[in-house]
Amino acid sequence: MRQRLNKWSPRVGVGWDPTGTARTAIRASWGIANDAVALEGLLNSNNVSPRAGDTINRTGTLDNPWLGQVGGNPFPFDWQVTPKFLPGSVFIPFDNNLDTPQVQSWNATVEQQLAERWLVSASYIGTKSERLWNTTAINGAIFLTPQSHPGLFTGANTCVLEGVAFTPCNNATNINQRRELRVWAAQNNPALLPDAALFANIDEFRSDSTSNYHGLLLSGRGTYSGLNFDANYTLSRCMSDRVAPGIPNPNETFHRGRDRSYCQSDRRHYFNLAVVANAPQFEKPVWNAVASNWRFSALYRANSGTPLTISSGVDRALSGLGGQTADQVADDVYQGTSIVPRSHCRRSATTATWTSFRCVDSRPGTWTSRSRASSRSGPTASRRAGRYSTRSTLRSRTTR
Repeated sequence: MRQRLNKWSPRVGVGWDPTGTARTAIRASWGIANDAVALEGLLNSNNVSPRAGDTINRTGTLDNPWLGQVGGNPFPFDWQVTPKFLPGSVFIPFDNNLDTPQVQSWNATVEQQLAERWLVSASYIGTKSERLWNTTAINGAIFLTPQSHPGLFTGANTCVLEGVAFTPCNNATNINQRRELRVWAAQNNPALLPDAALFANIDEFRSDSTSNYHGLLLSGRGTYSGLNFDANYTLSRCMSDRVAPGIPNPNETFHRGRDRSYCQSDRRHYFNLAVVANAPQFEKPVWNAVASNWRFSALYRANSGTPLTISSGVDRALSGLGGQTADQVADDVYQGTSIVPRSHCRRSATTATWTSFRCVDSRPGTWTSRSRASSRSGPTASRRAGRYSTRSTLRSRTTR
């Protein structure tokens, strides 16, 4: 990655009491934050050929562990002197313009005190994330057609790749032969085929994904008849391109626009309520010692469902990459028990009863029109909880 020194993280905030009575407050803030480099990605990008590789020898003995090993003992190993390139190696290079993620955040809040013991507030919260990392396959398997590569076809659906005939031309057994580098070398410079065969998946890290979040937070707290109330409700939406924060290889090529959908953390509605009751004080010391100082709290939470990604379970694109999404059957996917039966469609039991997706309908070699990202909301969730506690006071008497 190129060194960049123009990483500024300014922050500004303002507060105002419009009435001068300390019962109304208006606040707003804005700031920029820059993320650090994911060191896990750096480690994986360097732990590949020619700097590293696995040497497995199953014919050795305790007396001669390298018996049968071509070239004998491979150690000591210096990749600069004797580099080792293994066929079908996987690489994760960095784009020349790769940059660290940046997040802009802003908010505005109005708070108002009501009566003596109630406080309500309304807040708008927004974020915009840029330069998020994703991966793009730059040596993917090509879906070959007589129109795109006429020199490789000997029939309507028969092609010859590196001297071997395949019918059908595109299938799961010749994914590596259909990779871009090998196809180019076979057609333009066959002498480079041995070198091209050293590369399998090459997923390049790029920093061109974005996301945004907008939310309205309403909250209120106060006391009534000896009860303490604290409630808040959030209406929000989070949209994001596909991102790859960890080690994704091998991965599907990022499709701009098609792969933009709801964030995995998106919850359209979120409501929390907490009620706390304190036991009263009694006049009689015995009752006061046994029944007072008790506190009971009740909690309730309700929220929208988790975004779901409906996968087809098959490699329709014939790219050797899994996780491809299903095509949608109807405009309304929440149709009770209406499911198109597909034996090779991967669905979990919790979603198969109320979503309707067509799993294999597009012609081979094409990607589904449905976003890979989380595009449908799962079932809503709610939670109730209660707890009680007591407080005790230890008294001591000092004599002189």
